[in-house]
Amino acid sequence: IVEGHYLVPMALSSRPEPVLLAVCTPVAMPETREAVIQGACNVFTTQHSMDMKILEVDRSTEHYLGYSNNYLQNVSWYDLLHWDCLFDAQAKHKLDSDEN
Repeated sequence: IVEGHYLVPMALSSRPEPVLLAVCTPVAMPETREAVIQGACNVFTTQHSMDMKILEVDRSTEHYLGYSNNYLQNVSWYDLLHWDCLFDAQAKHKLDSDEN
Protein backbone atom coordinates (compact mmCIF):
# COMPACT_ATOMS: atom_id res chain seq x y z
CA ILE A 1 0.00 0.00 0.00
CA VAL A 2 1.20 3.49 -0.75
CA GLU A 3 0.08 5.95 1.87
CA GLY A 4 0.31 9.62 1.03
CA HIS A 5 -0.52 13.04 2.39
CA TYR A 6 -0.71 16.37 0.61
CA LEU A 7 1.62 18.90 2.17
CA VAL A 8 1.58 22.66 1.80
CA PRO A 9 4.99 23.88 0.58
CA MET A 10 7.11 25.77 3.08
CA ALA A 11 6.80 29.55 3.05
CA LEU A 12 10.30 29.79 1.59
CA SER A 13 9.29 27.78 -1.48
CA SER A 14 8.48 29.67 -4.68
CA ARG A 15 6.14 26.89 -5.83
CA PRO A 16 2.53 27.19 -4.58
CA GLU A 17 1.16 23.79 -5.63
CA PRO A 18 0.62 21.03 -3.04
CA VAL A 19 3.04 18.13 -2.83
CA LEU A 20 2.02 14.47 -2.43
CA LEU A 21 4.26 12.75 0.09
CA ALA A 22 3.88 9.00 -0.32
CA VAL A 23 5.28 6.17 1.75
CA CYS A 24 5.29 2.65 0.36
CA THR A 25 4.90 -0.49 2.42
CA PRO A 26 4.58 -3.93 0.82
CA VAL A 27 1.84 -5.16 3.15
CA ALA A 28 -1.67 -3.82 3.69
CA MET A 29 -2.02 -2.50 7.22
CA PRO A 30 -5.35 -3.13 9.01
CA GLU A 31 -5.91 0.57 9.75
CA THR A 32 -5.32 1.55 6.11
CA ARG A 33 -7.48 -1.26 4.77
CA GLU A 34 -10.34 -0.15 7.02
CA ALA A 35 -10.06 3.44 5.75
CA VAL A 36 -10.40 2.19 2.17
CA ILE A 37 -13.39 0.01 3.05
CA GLN A 38 -15.09 2.94 4.79
CA GLY A 39 -14.65 5.06 1.66
CA ALA A 40 -12.20 7.60 3.06
CA CYS A 41 -12.17 10.53 0.64
CA ASN A 42 -8.44 11.21 1.02
CA VAL A 43 -7.32 7.67 0.14
CA PHE A 44 -6.65 6.18 -3.26
CA THR A 45 -5.43 2.72 -4.14
CA THR A 46 -3.42 1.25 -6.96
CA GLN A 47 -2.47 -2.35 -7.65
CA HIS A 48 0.86 -3.15 -9.24
CA SER A 49 2.56 -6.15 -10.82
CA MET A 50 5.89 -7.25 -9.35
CA ASP A 51 7.73 -4.99 -11.81
CA MET A 52 5.70 -2.03 -10.42
CA LYS A 53 3.53 -1.58 -13.53
CA ILE A 54 0.09 -0.31 -12.56
CA LEU A 55 -2.62 -2.90 -13.11
CA GLU A 56 -5.62 -1.23 -11.54
CA VAL A 57 -6.55 2.07 -9.92
CA ASP A 58 -9.65 3.24 -8.09
CA ARG A 59 -11.73 6.31 -8.97
CA SER A 60 -9.95 8.56 -6.45
CA THR A 61 -6.59 8.04 -8.15
CA GLU A 62 -7.47 10.27 -11.09
CA HIS A 63 -8.44 13.07 -8.71
CA TYR A 64 -5.32 12.85 -6.55
CA LEU A 65 -2.70 12.10 -9.21
CA GLY A 66 -4.28 13.89 -12.16
CA TYR A 67 -3.89 10.94 -14.55
CA SER A 68 -6.77 9.01 -16.11
CA ASN A 69 -7.26 5.31 -15.46
CA ASN A 70 -6.57 4.57 -19.14
CA TYR A 71 -3.30 6.51 -19.06
CA LEU A 72 -2.05 4.69 -15.97
CA GLN A 73 -2.71 1.15 -17.21
CA ASN A 74 0.64 -0.69 -17.56
CA VAL A 75 2.62 2.45 -16.70
CA SER A 76 5.49 1.70 -14.36
CA TRP A 77 5.41 3.43 -10.99
CA TYR A 78 9.02 4.37 -11.69
CA ASP A 79 7.87 6.35 -14.77
CA LEU A 80 5.83 8.61 -12.48
CA LEU A 81 8.78 9.52 -10.25
CA HIS A 82 10.98 12.54 -10.73
CA TRP A 83 14.32 11.42 -12.14
CA ASP A 84 16.11 12.73 -9.03
CA CYS A 85 14.23 10.13 -6.96
CA LEU A 86 14.70 7.06 -9.18
CA PHE A 87 17.93 5.71 -7.73
CA ASP A 88 16.77 6.20 -4.14
CA ALA A 89 13.43 4.47 -4.83
CA GLN A 90 15.15 1.61 -6.63
CA ALA A 91 17.62 1.14 -3.77
CA LYS A 92 14.82 1.07 -1.18
CA HIS A 93 12.83 -1.47 -3.17
CA LYS A 94 15.91 -3.65 -3.52
CA LEU A 95 16.64 -3.36 0.21
CA ASP A 96 13.05 -4.31 1.04
CA SER A 97 13.07 -7.30 -1.32
CA ASP A 98 16.43 -8.48 0.08
CA GLU A 99 15.01 -8.39 3.62
CA ASN A 100 11.99 -10.52 2.66
